[in-house]
Amino acid sequence: MDNRVLVTWVKCRRALTRSGLPGLDYALNPYIGCQHGCRYCYAPSTLRIWSRNWGSFVDVKENLLEALEADLEKLQPGVIGLATVTDPYQPVERRLLLTRSCLERISETRFHVSIQTKSDLVVRDLPLMDPESVDIGFTITTMNDQLAGLLEPNAPRPGARAEGLMKAFEKGFKTWVFYGPIIPMVNDDRETMLEIINLAEKAGGEVLYDRLNVKRGVLDRMRRTLLKLGLNPTKVLIKLNDEAYWRNVKASLEELAGEREVALKPAFKLEPKPIRQTVLESF
Repeated sequence: MDNRVLVTWVKCRRALTRSGLPGLDYALNPYIGCQHGCRYCYAPSTLRIWSRNWGSFVDVKENLLEALEADLEKLQPGVIGLATVTDPYQPVERRLLLTRSCLERISETRFHVSIQTKSDLVVRDLPLMDPESVDIGFTITTMNDQLAGLLEPNAPRPGARAEGLMKAFEKGFKTWVFYGPIIPMVNDDRETMLEIINLAEKAGGEVLYDRLNVKRGVLDRMRRTLLKLGLNPTKVLIKLNDEAYWRNVKASLEELAGEREVALKPAFKLEPKPIRQTVLESF
């Protein structure tokens, strides 16, 4: 795992921002950038920082706790998504403890926290969280270590995430698995679906799923990975635009989840709309 990263300290005006994501009222992102360096991540597009090499930098919000204190006092209690454009438990958190400090402060309020991460480091902070006011989700795109290493080079491997999920469940937290992004010909096979659904079944949780989001620059970052897998990027793109393909993916997931009585729902849209990118280039 390559954790070389440029760490910069920056100021923020707000800690909590309004979120338009389903089930979330606010977003809390302790960091800008993410060491995990996932090839499919569309956060750079969301943040409009296309010129920076995603995975090679982390901006730390040095005044985050002061800003959080002010926001918690003036905002109506609701659900805080931790985090939406970064991973709150990326490697730098191990020594900076910024996410942990935020959780300590939020635990004194009536806000609920929904954590999404790829790291078992979250287990470190379970003792300071109340299962009644925190739910924990792990993003798992595949249970195959080799494939995960190509897609998510600096993130903990799937087995570590599965262990973290089970530990959270055993401590009484509501848990869930985020199966996404689903990438045609990469992690859309029934074996992968079944492994993820079985994991969710063991953890008493649910599965949220989502397709690959092809925002600016995503396919360009993924191109080398697809070629390493022996795939034609253009063919992957064609499937991404195929509505019939997505109906089949959804049907397979519903069948497997139904057999195991695992709750299943799309993370964003019930019927994903076909994307419009037709060439492999930033736009």
